Amino acid sequence: MPIMGIRTNDYPDFHNDGLDRDNRLVRDGARRSEVDCIEEAMTIKPTIRIADEKLVVKDRTILTNVPDNVIDTSGASAGLVEGVFLGAVFDHENSRHVVSLGMLLEVRFLACFRFKLWWMAQKMGDKGRDIPLETQFLLVETKDGSNLESDINGNEDNNVVYTVFLPLVEGPFKACLQGNDHDELELCLESGDIDTVGSTFAHSVYISSEVTQEGVEAGLESLTAGGTPPKFVIIDDGWQSVAGDYEKNEQQQQQQPLLRLTGIKENPKFQNKNDPTQGIKNIVNIAKHKHGLKYVYVWHAITGYWGGVRPGVKEMEDYGSKMQYPKLCKGVLENEPVWKTDAIAMQGLGLMNPKNVLKFYNELHSYLASAGVDGVKVDAQCILETLGAGLGGSKQTAIVRASDDFYPRDPVSHTIHIVAVAYNSVFLGDIMLTDWDMFHSLHPAAEYHGSARAINGSILRTQLPGRPTKDCLFSDPSRDDVSLLKIWNINKYTGVLGVYNCQGAAWNSVERKNTFHQTKSESITGNIRGSDVHLISEVSPDSNWNGNVAMYSYRSRKLVTLQYNVAITVSLRVLEHEIFTISPVKVLAPGFSFAPLGLIDMFNAGGAIEELKYKFKACTKSDLNNGCEGYGTQVSGVGEDLITGDVAVVSMDVKGCGRFGAYSSTKPRKCTVGSSLVEFEYDSACGLVTLNLHDMPPEDLKVHNVEIEL
Repeated sequence: MPIMGIRTNDYPDFHNDGLDRDNRLVRDGARRSEVDCIEEAMTIKPTIRIADEKLVVKDRTILTNVPDNVIDTSGASAGLVEGVFLGAVFDHENSRHVVSLGMLLEVRFLACFRFKLWWMAQKMGDKGRDIPLETQFLLVETKDGSNLESDINGNEDNNVVYTVFLPLVEGPFKACLQGNDHDELELCLESGDIDTVGSTFAHSVYISSEVTQEGVEAGLESLTAGGTPPKFVIIDDGWQSVAGDYEKNEQQQQQQPLLRLTGIKENPKFQNKNDPTQGIKNIVNIAKHKHGLKYVYVWHAITGYWGGVRPGVKEMEDYGSKMQYPKLCKGVLENEPVWKTDAIAMQGLGLMNPKNVLKFYNELHSYLASAGVDGVKVDAQCILETLGAGLGGSKQTAIVRASDDFYPRDPVSHTIHIVAVAYNSVFLGDIMLTDWDMFHSLHPAAEYHGSARAINGSILRTQLPGRPTKDCLFSDPSRDDVSLLKIWNINKYTGVLGVYNCQGAAWNSVERKNTFHQTKSESITGNIRGSDVHLISEVSPDSNWNGNVAMYSYRSRKLVTLQYNVAITVSLRVLEHEIFTISPVKVLAPGFSFAPLGLIDMFNAGGAIEELKYKFKACTKSDLNNGCEGYGTQVSGVGEDLITGDVAVVSMDVKGCGRFGAYSSTKPRKCTVGSSLVEFEYDSACGLVTLNLHDMPPEDLKVHNVEIEL
């Protein structure tokens, strides 16, 4: 696993300067950072130490019975830091070590673990034995008096301390965490090979090319006829020249043959029958010149094809392909035993000589470029993790996807997908761009998937990765039958909160696969607050913000205003969701308050607001009395000082088009878009102001300027 850091305002920043590399010790293991989770930035440096066989963080005992060979090292060569490195000293060399770090009891934890070779899922628990194999990230919560209950009122008097255990890489060794039956937290160190460097971790429109060139063209014509002409297309798996092995052993004969690449160029399905020499260039020209596509990409696997490059083929002999069989660590095989009989494990992969890889890609991509192909989608990248034995291992990289695949035909997968990415983002979100994978827009769970991705950043982008709210961190919204999953994020001027019922399906540690389980009730009711958006105060334009928020629900179309720590309830069935736009309320004058919402027919309404300014302009009493018919009427109950003085104007730059909404405590005097007065509606019962932005902004402006005068 690549070395990873933690964002400084949530978790401490570390440096590697303090590691002693002179003793050839396997010492890197778990990097621990701790943070007092309060909304203000930390100012007191914690004390982290091993003393009296205990791991102590801020005078809280996290681990007991810490063995003598477990050592701690400062996270920096000088100065105070909010974390240390943990490692261990061993009396002999080996390619695999498992060492206890101590007993873990009377805490709550969130673990992100590899339940499959390439993907992580979440697991919650309160003792060491609950920690799964291949844990890559462990967040532990401790409180005074071992109180394990969440403080639902946001009260920080419990003095919660969070400790992060983060396994790292040191030289040829990777590390992961696991628990045992004695409630011990164990550190597992593996190189995979004593003599070699160990392995590490190494989706627009898709056209399936299982048919023919004519089928691809038919797909383009269908999209155009449906009113969505594509500008960017990826021709998926099926265009390459591939074949199975000539000779098979007994085990291989019982499986579907694993196809391997036999040539650089396309197969006959993608050749013009009248002029085969045109090759794939023919369909590329049709796509661009006939259908107006701007970009055409094609698919290929990082090793050439799923089964690699077939050895012994004359056209491919320059690449020196040899059969290589995947090497998997024990923890992965325990969590995903299907790998023992996987096609690649049984039939192997034709792996090119690493010295010839540049030649292969140069020739493949040069041919595609000459045919007008603009780029490639490179699949199966993570298989390289399993193929480094005897070759010096693989490269370290910071590229990641935060989820298992989207499986449109697997109903058990949909709730699991949302939960897994949300919790994995607690770990990955601060150091990488988390990818939620594609989804189908025409699907029973389309809105469920789409809304979750909107909270993580989409066309109307949020500022951060979407992550669970604080009160969800140690709940299990896929298994416990009582919890809703809440995912929060912020925009420039608003927050967004997604609420999901993800119960009824989860990773089954006995069957080693995702399975359904019985739920006790049809729906679950939970509480939401403005404070669920952890950084909501940071998006308020008012330094003296009083804590009031406007909260708009996407599905029910309801608007309420309340204090940010006051709860409202929401009830959802499995696979149901709700999205709330949460906007800090600005008090302009006694009786006059305002909060922007954004394009309220979008999942992430507030992401449309690019600029927000509050200003005042001089206005006479006669000006106010000359209200514009059809554009709102004169505001009643306005004090004489405001009538003869300033009028409040809210100016917003909005990208996109659609129905724009905002909260106002009083009916606006008028609304303008650009220099034009526009009609608006005002619901006095809840304070919702709506107006229509019928068209996209002018190309030269990029945004609409919307002004609301109070």
